[in-house]
Amino acid sequence: MQQTRSRLVCAIDYGTTGTAAAWGHDNDGQGIDSPIYQVEEWPIQYRAKLPSTMQYPIGLQPQWGLETTPELETFRWTKLLLDPDMESTDFRDEELERVSGHQLMRLPTGKSAVRVVADYLRGIRDHLEQSDIFRQPNIRKEYWFSIPAGWSNDAQVRMSEAIHLAGFGHKPNEEVCLVTESEASAISILEASDKQRESGSTFRVCDVGGGTVDIACYMITDVTATSYSLTELSSAIGPKSGSTIIDREFLKLMRERFNTSFTTPFNDDPDRRERLMNDFKQLKEAFIGDGSSHRLMFRMDCFTSQWYDSMRGHIILSDSDIRAFFDRVIGQVVHYVNDQVDKATCGHFKIDELLMTGGLMRSEFARDKFSQGFKDAGFVSILYSQVPGSELSASLGAARKGLSGIVTKNQTCNKSYFIECSGLREEPGICLQDFINEPDVPAYPHQILVKGRVYEEGRPYKAVFQLYSRPGEPLVKTFFLKISDGQKSRVLARLTCNMSDIPTNERALQPAAGGGVYSHQCVSVTATFCVKGYLEIKVHTKLKVLARKRVPRIWSERAGT
Repeated sequence: MQQTRSRLVCAIDYGTTGTAAAWGHDNDGQGIDSPIYQVEEWPIQYRAKLPSTMQYPIGLQPQWGLETTPELETFRWTKLLLDPDMESTDFRDEELERVSGHQLMRLPTGKSAVRVVADYLRGIRDHLEQSDIFRQPNIRKEYWFSIPAGWSNDAQVRMSEAIHLAGFGHKPNEEVCLVTESEASAISILEASDKQRESGSTFRVCDVGGGTVDIACYMITDVTATSYSLTELSSAIGPKSGSTIIDREFLKLMRERFNTSFTTPFNDDPDRRERLMNDFKQLKEAFIGDGSSHRLMFRMDCFTSQWYDSMRGHIILSDSDIRAFFDRVIGQVVHYVNDQVDKATCGHFKIDELLMTGGLMRSEFARDKFSQGFKDAGFVSILYSQVPGSELSASLGAARKGLSGIVTKNQTCNKSYFIECSGLREEPGICLQDFINEPDVPAYPHQILVKGRVYEEGRPYKAVFQLYSRPGEPLVKTFFLKISDGQKSRVLARLTCNMSDIPTNERALQPAAGGGVYSHQCVSVTATFCVKGYLEIKVHTKLKVLARKRVPRIWSERAGT
């Protein structure tokens, strides 16, 4: 008899340059031992990692991932455009854009970044749903998306919109969940390692992606036979850096050396451009820094020099050229990691391990350079994600978190959250009769979560309002969730409630001489950091839930509001 499978977990790691997906079934509470499978059967070919690229051929359906061809204009790096703060970062590089002859992170005419990402994710969803595994009847589906820790609230909202537009979470049996790339990668590396870890062991994880670097520090707690918990030791950070910097440095050097002899054919011939960048990708991964020069095929109108062989059409790169491409991103990552170690420990304890993951770990040269950069950091050991497969850590770890319910028990709150309510007055410590006879006092904002404090995941934190109203006042009231970084604040969510829904045995009422009633009601607002990646806000009394809403969590202290 075939075993009944009640829950399907699918993790999708939508990256700046590449995307991966993994899935697993929840079988009889196996938790940490449930098998996870990497999705490798995609349109066109078998491959675990897909390019995060889109094309829009005129009069035809959009082409995504491996369907894209060199002949058509390709839109890439769109993930970075979900973050409005990206405008001010050095990913927008005027010199680099001159290389390609146009804005590198560009969008199709008439389409937003949200729409392009949604089109790509819809391609993923449509393909997955062709599988018998995803078409099983009476099965609950959880889709776990990994996101950068440093994303602002706006970036998370835009990603959530793209996920929704792509069709995820529309059905009653589907749920969308979020996890940071650093936490997902940490879970994956811990599982792949044969080392037995105990409660109290500490580690730093660094996920070097294409456009962002996710860094976080954890302590392992509550180890059991089937699972464990993590405690966050410092706020995660997600600086805008990553392996695409190497591509950028290469293209900048080409422009400096060859000017329009390079930029004109590079921009005008998509086929040659794609071939060159694919060849450069292979060169990056194979580079070992042994002093040898390296060649890339790219014919252009240029005289023979120490940098170009016009007879063979070869660009010539020296060992020092390629080392310089790596130096910037490796230097940035080493600085970010060491800075976070200092913040996490404050000199009181030691971080046992450093876990390094991401596509850049495919490079033996990069791994050696990282080991040199961290030799004085005090780590007992440095563990690199398995090669091949280093770029798959986030998808595998997100699937494992969804299956096993691994909890990050304590996390630092990275912004201050306030609750305000409109059209009601608050009179703590007085009775209804006193309120009738006294001047009105507007309800003041309640700080429900405090920046810098540690909160337990899954536990509700509460603010209580003692609210009063007069005859004739509207019964529909609005509660506002606001976020602040100490300098500016903004509204994250509005929760509209009808006070007449509160049971009469939870309200104190007194008739007014001119008709109507004065009323007093005790209303609570609770905030819960949910295991599935959201901050849940609930307005309720003891007996009645009046409104509920999920908003993005701010994972990093450096994320914008």
